[in-house]
Amino acid sequence: MTSFALSVHPLSEVRRRLSETVARFRREGASAEPVVFGSQRKPEAVLLPYAAYEEFVEYKRRRRALDLAEGSIRAEGLVPSAEAVARAERWARGEISETDMYEETLRQYRRL
Repeated sequence: MTSFALSVHPLSEVRRRLSETVARFRREGASAEPVVFGSQRKPEAVLLPYAAYEEFVEYKRRRRALDLAEGSIRAEGLVPSAEAVARAERWARGEISETDMYEETLRQYRRL
């Protein structure tokens, strides 16, 4: 479920404005507002800049890696700390690099 208000456009409008939309995507890049469309104002598909799509795919790849790692940790009977989970989420969102995540983890355990 979406936590923000969507403006759902009819397909005919999206078709008519496609060139304009692509030009806006070129100008604004990944930060451009996506175009949600469908019939009878029901969201069915989204147009978004390719750069935003790439970011999404990378997030999904990282999120899957985290889910697998957490599953492995829990299979060993361990529970990751809230700090470790928060740090991993920052990595999944691309806010920190793998090196940053590793160094922050080392600092955390050196304090213990």
